[in-house]
Amino acid sequence: VDIREIQEIRPGNNSRDFDRYQEDPSFRSDPSHCFVVLYGMEFRLKTLSLQATSEDEVNMWIKGLIWLVGDTLKAPTPLQIER
Repeated sequence: VDIREIQEIRPGNNSRDFDRYQEDPSFRSDPSHCFVVLYGMEFRLKTLSLQATSEDEVNMWIKGLIWLVGDTLKAPTPLQIER
């Protein structure tokens, strides 16, 4: 996933990916351990559905990704290309 394409980061397990595996008995989706990254073009967003081991880990990932997206978008174009 290109950092510049990330549009939104949502906590919770609200995505079709998580719904698809609800019938699998080996899959346990705790909403507080999940988050979804929406990326791509505005009208054709793709999802990256992720599950962490703890709620603290989810919060660290979300906070880090939000910072990384903001820092990347504020960077000058030559630096964005280099990254």
